[in-house]
Amino acid sequence: MHQDNSIYDVIETPAKIDNRQKVEYNVVEGKPFVISLGGIEDDPERGTFWFVHLRSHNSDEETEFMEQSPVDLKLGPHTNQEIILWYKPEQ
Repeated sequence: MHQDNSIYDVIETPAKIDNRQKVEYNVVEGKPFVISLGGIEDDPERGTFWFVHLRSHNSDEETEFMEQSPVDLKLGPHTNQEIILWYKPEQ
């Protein structure tokens, strides 16, 4: 992927190649937010949801939770970022 591609573009690329990676979104104020990946959906009863986190590749730093929609998040100048779709309890 190229610099200035959105995280949304990155998430959608494997989904276009392999339908087992299908991603579903909930649109809030015109922006998509991940609610399902590979058939695993947000589960409000259990309090588990999909969250997007970023981290520099090969870094020991903590992941950075991203509150924005993936469509608003752009790859940085060094595209060696790890994009983590994490299914975990809401904090």
